[in-house]
Parts: sequence; structure tokens; C-alpha cells
Amino acid sequence: ALDTLGGDSNIFSGMGGQRPLNYLMLQHLFSASVDASEGTSKLAMEGETAIRRHAAERSSRGLRELCSLPHASASALADEACKCGMTRDEVYRALEFLHDTGSVLYYGMTARDEKLQNTVFTR
Repeated sequence: ALDTLGGDSNIFSGMGGQRPLNYLMLQHLFSASVDASEGTSKLAMEGETAIRRHAAERSSRGLRELCSLPHASASALADEACKCGMTRDEVYRALEFLHDTGSVLYYGMTARDEKLQNTVFTR
């Protein structure tokens, strides 16, 4: 889904239509496993390598552990991501974007069920 949206310059118009690398880092950390298929283009493989490198350089052990859980508190994710150079606002925008593209299920503070508020389901 992200690859399809990546071609739409209106989505991230303030950034020349490019998806923020931190968004992709979170998506990468949330994914259970990322396998390169035989049909993957060289450009896609290079992009995945850049995302993995960024995640290895910027993410903390705590953020990786939270992202590997089946669900986590959005505020806990924001706390850990802030230690990795992201702002709280950026984390919540990333969670909303990843929810909209189907990478995670994110219930913000406006969720109808109070028990689900501030929860991110990653699997």
C-alpha cells in the first residue's frame, strides 16, 4: 500500500511527495518479517536496505521491543520514538498514516470503546 501511495505527490506535498523515512522505519519495525521476493526490483531492494539501515541506526532496543509486540500503547511508542529523534506529533501522524494504509490498527483518543483508546495493534 505504501508503494502505491508513494507515487502520489499530494500525500506528502511538503516533502516533495516522499514518505518520511521515520514512517517507513516504524512500518519496518512493526512488520513481523520482511522477505525480499525474487520478483523484487533492484530499486525496491535498495529502498528496503535504506530503511533497514535507518532503523538500525535510529531505533532503540525499547522501540524495537514495543514494535514487535502484537499491541502496544501509542503513548509508550511515542515515548520510545522520541528517544530516537522523532517528535510526539510525528509519531502520532505516522501511526495515523500507517493505520490509513493498513500497516497497523491504531485507536486514538477518539475511539468509541475507552479500553481501545491509545492502542496500536501491529499484527
